Formats: sequence, C-alpha cells, structure tokens
Amino acid sequence: MAPSKPVILLFSLSDFRMDDMDAHLLKHLRTESQVQVIRSRDAALQWLSKNPRPQAILLTDEVVTERRQEALLKKLAEYTKAGGTIVFGCRFSTFVKAKAMENMFQRTLGLPWARGSYHRTTFSLNKNVENIGTDTLPSSYSMKAMHLQNVAPTAAVYLPSEASRIESHVFAPTPITKLEETPAAFAKVGLGYVGFVGDVNEEEPTTHLLIAMLLASSEAQRYTGSSTSRDQKNVPRSSILILSLHKDDHFDSLNAGVYAALRSRASVTEASTEREALNALTASLAPSAVLVTDAGVMDEDYSQVLLKLLAYIQRRESTTVFACQFSSFVRWPDLDALFKRLGLAWRSGSYTKMDVTVTKAVDDVDFDSLIETHECPKALFLQDVPWEESVYVPTLQYRSKETMAAFGWTERGGRVGYVGDVNPSENMTKLIVALCFPKTSPVSIEAPPESQAAIRPSSPTSREGVIDSTAKPAVLLISFDNGPSFEGMEKQLFSALKRNVLVLQSSNADAALKHLSRKPSPTAVFLTHPGFVHNDNIVQRLVKYAREGGRVVLGSQFSTHLQLDDFKPFFRKWNLPWDSGAYHRTTVALNPAGIPSPLHPSKLFDAYSMKAVHLKNVKDKHKVYVPTSGSCVETPSGEPGQPVSGSLLNECPAAWVPVGKGYLGYIGDVNSEEESTRLALEMCGITVKPGDLGPRTWDVGVTIGAGQVTPISETCAERHLPVYTKRAQLRSREKEVAVRSVKRANNSRRKRLVAERLKEEGNKFFKQGKSAQAASRYRQAALVYEPRPVYMSNLAAALLKMGWYVVQY
Repeated sequence: MAPSKPVILLFSLSDFRMDDMDAHLLKHLRTESQVQVIRSRDAALQWLSKNPRPQAILLTDEVVTERRQEALLKKLAEYTKAGGTIVFGCRFSTFVKAKAMENMFQRTLGLPWARGSYHRTTFSLNKNVENIGTDTLPSSYSMKAMHLQNVAPTAAVYLPSEASRIESHVFAPTPITKLEETPAAFAKVGLGYVGFVGDVNEEEPTTHLLIAMLLASSEAQRYTGSSTSRDQKNVPRSSILILSLHKDDHFDSLNAGVYAALRSRASVTEASTEREALNALTASLAPSAVLVTDAGVMDEDYSQVLLKLLAYIQRRESTTVFACQFSSFVRWPDLDALFKRLGLAWRSGSYTKMDVTVTKAVDDVDFDSLIETHECPKALFLQDVPWEESVYVPTLQYRSKETMAAFGWTERGGRVGYVGDVNPSENMTKLIVALCFPKTSPVSIEAPPESQAAIRPSSPTSREGVIDSTAKPAVLLISFDNGPSFEGMEKQLFSALKRNVLVLQSSNADAALKHLSRKPSPTAVFLTHPGFVHNDNIVQRLVKYAREGGRVVLGSQFSTHLQLDDFKPFFRKWNLPWDSGAYHRTTVALNPAGIPSPLHPSKLFDAYSMKAVHLKNVKDKHKVYVPTSGSCVETPSGEPGQPVSGSLLNECPAAWVPVGKGYLGYIGDVNSEEESTRLALEMCGITVKPGDLGPRTWDVGVTIGAGQVTPISETCAERHLPVYTKRAQLRSREKEVAVRSVKRANNSRRKRLVAERLKEEGNKFFKQGKSAQAASRYRQAALVYEPRPVYMSNLAAALLKMGWYVVQY
C-alpha cells in the first residue's frame, strides 16, 4: 500500500484569505501532502495536541507573534523541539514587527536571528546549507525580501553574491555589502526545524522553496540512504553539560533562553546532583563544554565534583564557562583561589553596574554574534584580565580597567569563560552561547598570546623561534588614553588591519611591555596616542625593537595630543634632531626627490590635503610628503589662503627614517584622511587589496536643537589608487610634476567645496518644500564634482517629492 501523504497545516489567523493570496502555493503543496488551513487559535491548539502531530506548519501571517498568542507560540516551540517543522512565510515578513519577530526567534526558539536589510537583489543557492534538499530549488533568482542577520552559514538557504546589486527603478544599482544576510533560513531546533522566507512578492521559485522546507523532515526519512543524510548522520553533535548543583524552583524560568539556545546547537545534559555530575565528568566521551550555572561546585560538600571539574578543565581543547547565577553566589575569595589554581591572573573586582562594550580581542570568540554595546544591570567584574582575554569591558565613560566577561586558556590547554552579569537577558544568552561554542583557533595560527604559548609545550609550532609559515603577521597597537571617537575615526585602518594581520592592542604599560617582549616580535608597532612618551621603559623598548629590525609608526591621534614642547625631547631619545613645526592644513605631494625606501609610491596617493603637525629638521631623503611651491595654507572652510613659503617649505607632515635594522615613521595628520591611512599601512609593511579599507565616514557639521548637538556625518566609498607609472630614472623636472599634482588636488578640493555649497543650498530648498530647485542644486553638485552617493540620494529624494518615479511590481 502506498504511504499516506504527510499532513501540512497552514496557519492563516489574520483576515487575509489563503485561497485568494496563495493559490499557486496551495496547488503545488496539495499534490505532495494533505493540506489543512487553520483560521483560529482554538483550532490551532487542538491540532498541536493531536497524536500523531502534523508533519509541518506554515505560518502565513504575523499573528502568532502578538502578545495575546503566547500560549500558541509556546505550543509551537514545544512542537518544534519535539521533532516538528515550522516555517514562516507568505505575508509574515510583510506585516511582522521587527521586535516581536526577534523576541520570538531569540527568546522562544533560541535562535539568534534578527531583522536585516530590505531590498530586491538576485540571490544564489548556498552550497553549504544543511538539513534541506536543494534538488528542486533554482541555483539563483531575484527576490524582494526582508533579510535576516545572525544566521549560521549552514542555515542560510540563499545568499547574495559579490555580483549582487540593488535592483530598483529608483535607487542606483549599488553592490550588496552585507553578504552574510539571507532572505531564507532553515535551522535545526531541538529535534525539529525552523524555516523563514522573507519574500514579499511570492515569486514562483519561492513556492518550491517553501515546499522544500515543509517537506524537509519527510524527505530525510524517505531517503536515509542518500549521501546528504549519511553525511549528517555521521557528524556528531556537540554536547553541553550544565552543572546546576544549587538548582531552585526559579532556575528553569531564569535560564530558559540559555537552555533553548544551547539545545538548538547541541545535545544538552543537566547535572543537579553529585552523582549525576560525577558520572558526566568521568564519562568516556567527555562533553564538548561545561556550563557552571551556580556556585554549588565551590561547596565543601561537592569537593569531589570540583576535583573532577578541574581535571576536565585542564584537558586540551576543553571549554568551561562560569555564568548565569554563578557570580551571584560565589564567595570572592573562592573565586580568586579557583582562578589561581587554573593559572589565570584574573581576580574578583567590583560588584556594580556599568555599560559594557565588546573588545573583539579574543580570537576564539565569535564577536559577530554579540551585541556590541549594552547596558549591564548588575555584574561581578574581574580585575587583572589581559586585553587579549577580555570579551566585554566597561565603556570609556567609566575609566575602568575591569572586565565583565572573559575567555582565556589554562596552562594545559583548556579554555575558561566567565560572565559576571547576574541577570538573565537576550544579551547574556548570546554571550554564553558564544563562549560555549568557541571558534577553532589552532595555536600555530594567528600568533596567540603568551598565555597560549605555554599550552602545548610538546608541539613544535609553539616552541620559541618556530613559526607556522601560514600564520598571519601581527601588528601591535599601543593605544593609551584614546578618546571615544578613536575607533570611529580609524574605521578604515581597523578594517584593513583585521583583513590582513593579527591585531594586538595594549591599553596600558604592562601589556605593551609584555607584547614587545614576546617572540616572535610583531611585524610593526603602531603608536596611536602619546600617552607612553614619558615612560622611559616603553620608549627604550621601542628603540630596541626598531634597532633589531622592527617598524615603529607614530600616527592617528599621536600628533593631536603630544604637546609641542615634547616633540624634540621625544625624538632626541631616537638620536634624531626632529622637532615640531607648523600646524596647518595644506596640500602636499610625494617627495619629488623620491620617497624613502622601502616605501613604494605605487601604494600611495600622489598628493592630498592634510591638516597636520609638521616636522622640521628632517633630512630631505627622509621626507615622504612635502609642500610644494603650489601649496597654500587652507582655511577651515577649505579656501586657499597664504602660499606656503620660506622655512615652511622645508617642513614635512610625514617622515620615514632607518633606525638600526628597522624604521621609525611619523604621520602628523590629525584627521585620519584616507590617504594617511594608506601611508600608515605601507609603513607597517602591509599590502592591502581593493575593498580592504571600506568606506570612510567623517563629521562635516552639527545640528543644534532640543537641547542637544547632533553631528552630521558623510560617508564616501573607498578611493582607488591612481595607476602608477614606474620611471627608469629621476627626471630633472620632477619638482614641476609634484607642483602639478598639488594643483590638481587643490582644484579637486575647490570643486568639492563648490559642490558642498550647492548641496547645502539644495537642502535649504528641500526643507522649504521647493523640490525642483533642490533637485537642480543636487544635480549641479554631482556634475561639478562627482556623483557621490549623498548627492544622488538627495537628488532621488527630491525627484520622488516631485512625483518623478516608476512603480516597481
């Protein structure tokens, strides 16, 4: 007898009629399954209570996310975790509220999914997707959809490619930048599956996508002999042991979000008695990670459990996380003794409330899954946590060196995580999951911190002087007292560094000396702030590092904050006569006599305008950029002023000098121009590819209103370097070439200033409702300078106000 068709339920709880809206989907679905359309909550609850339960459920609208539907949503979550499949599609993405959707995914279903972009583009089938058959799906198709972010790479069914562009009759076909966002996701939750399709126009290929999701579990059962099924069957799931020896009546409700999130990715076992804990910790197959949720393990009554836990922690590649209610009840002396026993420098600190932000300094933590900055209601912070082991630290306003969350290595190779936040929240759930599932990061790759160097003494890749040839070079940033705008100003620098090197950061003297003493030494040291100049130990170590072959670069906010009287004494320690010179904006060009080796002019811009602290007493052969006879002091508004003449022509804003076997570089730019970022990377010896720097954002003004000042920012795409022509020998008229470069740069700057004035005029007209005049000004701005995104988007807005648009269906 032929097997019966699977039962598929379509929950259509809003006023829309399924038969009218989704006839194409219903027609195809009924050929492969028994379809029941459910139009009321009571009927839905009855179906979820039946046995056997339906094969899958399609949620066609947003009603299930409403507060009054909590009972139904809870039943759906239970149904899924027990082996059912739920898919959100049809009108769901059109009408659902972002916050309600995220609460459902993250709190009820334990998925980190969040709302992403909304646009039309062409997507490609993800070859790495799991749990769903792809034979019936097109390799690519165009879809206007609401996207999801924070979706695992194996759960994204379709993804944009590097060739994808915004498809619109109104907006320019700009490239898609968020290539990790997906319009279609399908993930395993417990024993079942959760799917999402964000298509708002019900494209024909979307019908096949929804059917593939709804029938995924039946297809897996039918074709258990297929290669896909065999592969999934042979991949062992991670296992998590939860130690909760002081579990009380409120424990499950407090930690429901954590439990759901962990179960969506691993097999979870809970041990709430001594026997259960000992059996789990001594099993032949050890858990992938242990989550210690309370301080019961520190009690004398559970001393044997603590001993077994310590033995587990010392295993190579083990992961142990102390979180949830642990920090609420642990005695601080016991906590300090535990860390000391594990060979960690961590100590208990303040029990207080501080907003925290991520460091992105721990290699093993997936920071992309974490919320960057959030309010921490109450937490037990830690002291003496090295920067490279700090996950969340207080924001700059607190001037605190403590750590709310940490992740480090024991002496024998186990990983230890700590979360001090004592209140359950969505943020803490994401953090705990990130610590329980660390990224694989072999010690031989990406130059780990010293705490990891002692992990595997028997490994040849960790012995001093032996480096894996595939390891990324390391660049050390010594960043004392940087202001709150530092990372925003240096966004391009950080983007390029993180794509090409391992970035080490030191925010205090001890950490800086520690990094400077490590072997192998970092490829370059970039000093972003002068907070170290009066610390002779650090300066002497930097000089020694350079003489031994290192590259030391002074840039970013260094010249901004170094007192002019301190320039000469500082450079005297390097045996250099350099001193502070003029402070002004002017346009400079590459040294016409040739820039100092090993810097290469093909990696740099010929000329650009820079507001900088210049140096005097620099030898000509050590100058990188210099003013020319065509340079003039530029006013704050960018207008040309007095010509640069006399002794000012002998000063320079950027210099590069050999020091022993290494080099010392100086960049006096105070605004982190993109051209200066290129120079800093070249001084560090880093070769970048197009796109590594990314767009540049800077403040162009402020708006004042309602008692507050709001900055006005502009963003420009990364500039491409001009084509470089190598010359066989220095031409006698090279200075004239440099002068022409400055004149071209000045001319370009004047055009930009004219365009900016036209844009501002257009903004005034737009506010007055004079859309035609505004559109004319925006168009002129684009013609005078270049079609920058800000001009074109403003022009599009003005044209829309005028009714000049085409409706896309």
